[in-house]
Amino acid sequence: MHRLVLTGLASVALVAAPGSAQTANAPSNVVTTPAQDLDCALWASYTLGKLGANGDQSAMLGLSVAVAWFTGLYEGKTGKPINAALKARGDMVGETDIAGMRPACVARMSDFSRRLQAFGT
Repeated sequence: MHRLVLTGLASVALVAAPGSAQTANAPSNVVTTPAQDLDCALWASYTLGKLGANGDQSAMLGLSVAVAWFTGLYEGKTGKPINAALKARGDMVGETDIAGMRPACVARMSDFSRRLQAFGT
């Protein structure tokens, strides 16, 4: 299971735009805001939904982990469930906005994946 989750996390990079590779080396000590966590949860949820039930299983796993991780970060920082905020934010943005969220979110997930892999070795 450990390897499956790590594989899923690594697969988030597969859904990244080609130009986001340079942002994938974001430092792990960067403090993020609940708004950034909310945007990444929205991006991951939206992207997972776009894959559909017949999407690539590895990408779906990675995005599912991303949704859970960003949701946990948001809820941990705010002390509030993400549901209402996610709906409100989703109503405010369009596909172009969500696509613009991708590089930062992928960089954060890639860093998280690297840290987990280093822990597992």
